[in-house]
Amino acid sequence: MESNKVNVYNGVHPINAAPRQRSTPSAYYDTGKLTRVLFSILVLILSLAVLAIALLTKKINEENISISEGSIIEATTTTTEMIIPDMIEITTKGIVLLLKEMIAFD
Repeated sequence: MESNKVNVYNGVHPINAAPRQRSTPSAYYDTGKLTRVLFSILVLILSLAVLAIALLTKKINEENISISEGSIIEATTTTTEMIIPDMIEITTKGIVLLLKEMIAFD
């Protein structure tokens, strides 16, 4: 025998066709005002962040420029001169001889 009962607990809920209405016209104003305030705060924070990054970058660049270029060139030259002979020694003499020379150098 078939039952004519409708299953109430089938997981389907009624849908409200009308969206939730605001109770007063001032509710629209309050929501718009809140949105403007939050947007203004966000723009202010982003502006301050960009300004801080620009100032820090400028300060770092000025510190790098204040170092004399002669000392940079000398450091690069001495470093290059030390690396190139070591590389040549590795290819010509072998690693064992290079290690012996490095130990004797210390």
